[in-house]
Amino acid sequence: MEILPQATPVRLRSPVPYDIWATVVAFADFYTLAAISLVCRELKYEAAKYLWRSCTLYVGQRCVDDIFEPDKGNDFIAISFEEIWGRRHLEEGCAIIMSEQRHLRVQNIRIDIQSSLGAEWDREVDDTLQTVFQTLHHCNNLRSLTIVSAHHRTKIARSLSAYPFTFMKLERFATDLFCDEHMHNFWDRHSQLEHVELHAVDSSVSNLPAPLPALQSMHASLAHHTAIIPGSPVNSVHVSGIWEGECSLLMHNLSQSTSPSGIQHLYILIFDAEVTAHPYISVIANLPHLKSLCITHADMLDREDRASAINALCQLQELEVLEFGGGSSAGQADIFAACSKNCRELRHITFRWGYYSQRKFVRDSEHAAWGIVRQ
Repeated sequence: MEILPQATPVRLRSPVPYDIWATVVAFADFYTLAAISLVCRELKYEAAKYLWRSCTLYVGQRCVDDIFEPDKGNDFIAISFEEIWGRRHLEEGCAIIMSEQRHLRVQNIRIDIQSSLGAEWDREVDDTLQTVFQTLHHCNNLRSLTIVSAHHRTKIARSLSAYPFTFMKLERFATDLFCDEHMHNFWDRHSQLEHVELHAVDSSVSNLPAPLPALQSMHASLAHHTAIIPGSPVNSVHVSGIWEGECSLLMHNLSQSTSPSGIQHLYILIFDAEVTAHPYISVIANLPHLKSLCITHADMLDREDRASAINALCQLQELEVLEFGGGSSAGQADIFAACSKNCRELRHITFRWGYYSQRKFVRDSEHAAWGIVRQ
């Protein structure tokens, strides 16, 4: 039997200059980077700069029905197994990030806990969360942090606020944690945030951070989350859902943005089954500097309401991109005709119906003919 010599690392030998290889690696996807890192030392070093740029610590629901059958009295064992697995998964993920100085390369981290780590009073839960936040503390180049959790929400918020670390380069923060008094210290230490996403479904929030002097864009699940805007230079707002009765609250917060150009990009989804022109008159018509607008709602049945809504859209002389979801084909045709004529800067119009169907129109100038973009 022939014994093959042991493989040894090789150096990169290629007529292509090394700096070109470094540029190619910078545009590779995750799986390509993983393959490139196995070629040689030089490419492994270059790939490592980007391979560990984004990390996710995820604990999800693990199916244990095949191992433990609830009808045989093993409920407690199954739950215990799930909790132990979840804690171990998080701790192993943190150990991987901390090994080989990967934490110095990490720029984006997502923490997603969809399974319980144990009872709230268990010491093991505190130890696991402490491991997670100590790992975050060492990620000095962190630019984006997302924390989503279905369990231990208060404990996570307290830990996030209590730990005396500051991510000096953090630009984006997204969470579904309640923005209550438990988060105060975190907001105070990270006033440099440029983008915030609030996905909590709490019915009332009275302790939102304000102002954030560098905040430029925000994503809100509910209208009252826009209370983060007053005093901040926000110019882009995405609201996942509002009721018509909340339009006044929304406009009150939008009007207090300190951005010199005001709100330029707006996305809103209206929950009401019967929509009037109120959102257009009270909100859209009062944002003259809008450059892009995406609005989704049910069909507007009243003709007078439809005319008032179209009139509000026609006042947006700086509008460049319009995306409209819902409504009837007749209503969409009216919007297309009116906005094409009156919105001089308008270059893109998209009509959506359902979740996947849409039709997009583009033009090069005010007087150019519209073309259809094939999807």
